[in-house]
Amino acid sequence: VYVLETFRVKLADTEHFRELTEECWVPWAEREGGIRLVGMWRSYIGHQDQVYVLTRAESFGMWEARHASGIACGRKLEERAAMSERRELRLLYPITNRRP
Repeated sequence: VYVLETFRVKLADTEHFRELTEECWVPWAEREGGIRLVGMWRSYIGHQDQVYVLTRAESFGMWEARHASGIACGRKLEERAAMSERRELRLLYPITNRRP
């Protein structure tokens, strides 16, 4: 499955949000297995305070486990949550054999 999260992040906080995600959570989650960050994007047309995070997971349960309270990098996720607002979470299932 793919999980697409949309966050509202102040432009000044975008780089720190990226660091907390890409340099703290992602290495830990990928070492634990079952998770891979596909990418992160910021919107340039429309609301520029939107950050999109696309993650590939073996299952939604695996994705949830890598975001559960008490995980090794839980404080970093709490810090990220304090500086952002998750606006949307979409669970995407592929309809093609292609996988990014």
